[in-house]
This record gives sequence, C-alpha cells and structure tokens, in this order.
Amino acid sequence: MSTPYKPTTAQIIALDKWEARVKDTPNAWFDAPLVAVSKERPRTGKSGHMYTPKKTQDFERAIASWYKKSGNKIFTHALEVTINIKTVIPESWHSTKRLLALRGLLLPTRGDLDNQIKAITDGLNGVAYLDDVQINRIIAVRTYGTKSNIHVMIQPIGLSSQEVEQALYTLKAAHNDQRKTYKGRA
Repeated sequence: MSTPYKPTTAQIIALDKWEARVKDTPNAWFDAPLVAVSKERPRTGKSGHMYTPKKTQDFERAIASWYKKSGNKIFTHALEVTINIKTVIPESWHSTKRLLALRGLLLPTRGDLDNQIKAITDGLNGVAYLDDVQINRIIAVRTYGTKSNIHVMIQPIGLSSQEVEQALYTLKAAHNDQRKTYKGRA
C-alpha cells in the first residue's frame, strides 16, 4: 500500500491561494419568466435523421436568450448549478389549497423535474459554459408561486482549465523550491 502524498508547506500556501481564487470568482444568475418545459426525446424524421422537437428547441433558445440578456460571461470552470422553478398555482384552486402551495406544503407533480433540468442545462450549453460536462453539482427545487419563473445561479466550484495548468506549474515550482532549500541545508 502506498503512502499518501504529503504536500510541502509551500504547496499548501499555493493551494490556499488557488482555493481563495475559486471562491472569489463571481457567480452568474438570471431569472427567466418562463414555464419550465421537460426535455423531450429526440424524434426520427421521415428521412431517418434525428431531431429535437420544436417545443424543446424553442425553450432551450429562450433560456439561452435570458442568460445572454443578463450580461453574464461563459464559464470554463467546474460548476455548481442551482435551479429554482416556480410553477404558477392553478386559478381553479380554492384559497386554502393555494395557501398550502404558497407555503411550500403542497408541491408540483406535473412535469418530470430531471427532464426540466436537462432542458435548462442544455439551453445553457455554449452560452453559460462550454459544455454541460463542466457541471459537477446540481441543486434543483420546484415549488408553486404566483407567477411562473425559472431562477438559475451558476457558481464556479473548481479551477478553469487554464487555471489548472497554472496551478500545476505553481505547485511543482513550490515543491522544487522547497526541495532545493532543504538540500542546501544538508
């Protein structure tokens, strides 16, 4: 069994700086006054080609448009995405049932939450991040509200690919510097 790697003091200091850098990277968020749509399965056209249904395409374009309007940047980091979907309370419900819904005691059951998440994250592909493979953590909540709305927050939780290269260089240099100092004392 191999012994675990123990970082040098210089490496720990460098790691602390990189962790602070991730925490200091600004989040992006936006609100889209849309009704959440579940991602539909791809269809096969008459010619045999696969295509995404129009309803899904339109929703994904709308999500991308709302993100662009918010003025947020495209991320290259590992990400956490938080999605809060508000579904409008049906007008036909009586006041006590509406109250239960507004207090979060009665929750929506229409639409498949994981397919709604997929439609939102696919809509943000190439707009909020290079690819949804960067998403390492998803937090999603679906509740009732007085209006339909989708609130999305994107938060970096790791380094960007460029920062990883810089961090590796910094850590190797810190390790080598400490080794030279240690050998110089002997």
